[in-house]
Amino acid sequence: MKKICFVIGNNYSNIYESCMEFLSRNYLNDMLLLDFDKTLERIHYKSKVNIDYNKWYNILSEKEKSLLFEKVLEERLKSNDEIDNIIITGSLNYDEIIRIIERNNIQTFNIILVDISKELSYRNYTYDLKRKISYEEFDKIFDMNKRNVENLKTLLYKNNYSFPTHYRKNNNDNLNDYISRFFEMETLNRTEEIYKWPIIPKYKILEHDKYGLRPVHMILGKPKFHSGLDITTETNTEVKASISGVVTYAGYDERIFTGESKWDQRYGNMIEILDNYGRKQIYAHLRSILVKKGEIINGGDLIGLTGCSGGARVPHLHFEIRKYNTEHSGENNTINPLILLPHHNFTEERFTEKPYDEVWEMMSQNSFGVTDNDIPYAKCKKYIR
Repeated sequence: MKKICFVIGNNYSNIYESCMEFLSRNYLNDMLLLDFDKTLERIHYKSKVNIDYNKWYNILSEKEKSLLFEKVLEERLKSNDEIDNIIITGSLNYDEIIRIIERNNIQTFNIILVDISKELSYRNYTYDLKRKISYEEFDKIFDMNKRNVENLKTLLYKNNYSFPTHYRKNNNDNLNDYISRFFEMETLNRTEEIYKWPIIPKYKILEHDKYGLRPVHMILGKPKFHSGLDITTETNTEVKASISGVVTYAGYDERIFTGESKWDQRYGNMIEILDNYGRKQIYAHLRSILVKKGEIINGGDLIGLTGCSGGARVPHLHFEIRKYNTEHSGENNTINPLILLPHHNFTEERFTEKPYDEVWEMMSQNSFGVTDNDIPYAKCKKYIR
């Protein structure tokens, strides 16, 4: 029986990241995971409309938002009819879930709803009753009156859907247990090799460094998804393999040689490693490469030295983890490295290597307001290397 799990809550980012972490740590890369809110962000990004995301989002009606998401879900299901398990996360209300179920005609799926927060349930509850009640009153009667949940169950049963259980949690601490129980699998007791930091972060992590959509790319001057994590560090800092694997590429970004990009763009000197979990790591913007293609390496082995090559403007390591052995980056093909790396308490220390320090300082003040025109050495091979 195919299964679809709705995991909803008002802090959708944490829920999505928690589900992504569960899938990644249990090697479930073939399961479809879609987030309602992040899908809308992606649609806005691809539409290239001349309006920022928040304004665009507020203009849309709830029905229009649902229709946009449902279209993406429908396309994904049509493109891969072998998908058996789906997780949908986001700040959905019950009416939106009903529309998704009805429009996509997923009678063959066993359905479960995991509602993470009472705050969202409270919002759905008052929406269903068409009147406002205090949160204190709601908290007292929540377990006795679940009218909106019962309406959803009634619709599902009426249409021969299976809706075995409704979970209510105040937080998502045990979310993995719910999901693993529903999909009838055991959560792995990780004794296997874990990912380690290729460089221990020393300096403040800027907004520009983080995994996710950059509103304005420094060189391209337009929105661009950043598929990795940038770790600022001095030139010639040792870079160590995050995990064991085999080197599949070591050299300058091939897109430079094909003419697709200029010498001062893209990843510059880079290493690709396919690890034992089937994921590919990218170590980019290096000064020196110390391994060769085909070489088998262990986690912690020295593989290169940091630099400022390609599209870098301040010395750093671009560390990227792709879900599988693919040449493509982007949100659909990559994992936020912070999900798999050990927790680290980042400092507020400032970067001081000259002449890069002034540019770093500008970026710390306005991460997405610095362009190549503001960088005096942007076209200088003495510093971009």
